[in-house]
Amino acid sequence: MFSNIQLKSTILETFVVGEAQCGYVILVIAVYWLTEALPIAVTSLLPIVLFPVVGVLPPKEVSSVYINVNRDVCSEMFSTSQINAM
Repeated sequence: MFSNIQLKSTILETFVVGEAQCGYVILVIAVYWLTEALPIAVTSLLPIVLFPVVGVLPPKEVSSVYINVNRDVCSEMFSTSQINAM
């Protein structure tokens, strides 16, 4: 019985710590974004560095999200500019 309670406590602490770490990274990014202590372009790249360092996500997963988003943005930008040029 004691091990069951201890296991639930360990699982709860793991989820809370992960959420707190993610919240910390988001807070740091928000402060840099609002104060412009770093250029906005550099601030937008902070999750690629901070999420793996803090242990929120592995580097491969963070990078794949950035690549997909950038690909989508670029494809929309070029398709819109071609339509406006006509």
